Amino acid sequence: MRMTLKASGLIILILALAGCATQADKTAAPSVSATSISTASTNAVISPVVIPDCATSQLSIIDGRVGVAMGNVSDNGIAFKNVSTSACRLKGFPNIQLLGALGNPIVTHLNKGTSYTVQATPEKLVTLLPNDEALFDLGYTDATGYGTEKCPTAFREAITPPGSTRSIIVAWEITVFGGGIPNLRCGEITVSPVYASPKDHLISTLTSQEYAFAREQVKSEILRLKDAVTSATVSVGYGKVLDSNIGVPCRSGRLLHLKLIGNFIHIVHGGAARSAGSSLPDPTVHAVNLVEDAKTGRPCLLSVQIGKVAPDPGAASLPLD
Repeated sequence: MRMTLKASGLIILILALAGCATQADKTAAPSVSATSISTASTNAVISPVVIPDCATSQLSIIDGRVGVAMGNVSDNGIAFKNVSTSACRLKGFPNIQLLGALGNPIVTHLNKGTSYTVQATPEKLVTLLPNDEALFDLGYTDATGYGTEKCPTAFREAITPPGSTRSIIVAWEITVFGGGIPNLRCGEITVSPVYASPKDHLISTLTSQEYAFAREQVKSEILRLKDAVTSATVSVGYGKVLDSNIGVPCRSGRLLHLKLIGNFIHIVHGGAARSAGSSLPDPTVHAVNLVEDAKTGRPCLLSVQIGKVAPDPGAASLPLD
């Protein structure tokens, strides 16, 4: 069974969980070099897999929200959307090359960081399930305040996802200035690192049937885990999971995202041991995550998380009895 988790902390992707009624496939950050996970109460063995970086062929680009203020142009929330059927991950800054009318490269000076229109954003690993989005912001100055100075107009842009060498071409007509007078620096663009989309997985309401599915799943997991669960939450979102290595895809188009938080000391992973004074995080599993089909109630993804965890924003609380 594969499982993936999206939250702060470290994620371990699970491929097989013997004796477990709910199994699933999802993405995991390789923060811990785990080789196996065992559940002492059931003698189960879980073999984690590292989720791969997103290939350019898995992604499309959706333009963000464009704003202009005193010659400063912002394009916030540009999205890399996972259009594939497999989970992948992104971290870091995209690259951008401005292109002329014939597709020829024109002068581009890319700043990775902050500017007047690009806020400081920490670099974080973003795990993308099918249909999820990772966002980034872009900013530059237009001709305002440059008098008669001229810069070439870009008719297309080659945008390369973090960790990739292949670009996606978009057709945005922009004229990018930079620097000042007399030190004009055409083509000066600032980009932020990618960050998780706040809208992923969130729909405003659960149906009564979806809530009932979630409650039953939580009851089952509490019995199986045999540990103190301190909270359980569920959110519902759009999407399908076809790449499930337990052979149970989620096809209905609506997904339930369940998170159980607690101190799951019986789930032991085979990653690097933490020695005294080590910077490695606490290896104890603190969250178990399930993704299930909202129509059938059958899980298709499963993951565990170590390190700092928190309930998903906007998720509904579930009773623990």
